[in-house]
Amino acid sequence: MSDSCAIPRCGVGIGLRAPHLAEVLGTRPVIGWLEVHAENYMGGGSGLAALKRLQWDTHIPTLAVLLPHETMESRLCHHL
Repeated sequence: MSDSCAIPRCGVGIGLRAPHLAEVLGTRPVIGWLEVHAENYMGGGSGLAALKRLQWDTHIPTLAVLLPHETMESRLCHHL
């Protein structure tokens, strides 16, 4: 396989959850990536601010749930 088709090696990562934000910000562990769920940061606030600080040091893939438009508002209100 040529180098242009190689899968990048990103190392080992973890799913980042809100209870661990302060520890990750404080210790900045050497890690390949931090996975987050988009809906946990849609409201802004301190969690989103923490992600913005972490994004400069770590790759952060984001997972999101897609909903049909007509049900999105009611489901988001229920979820939040």
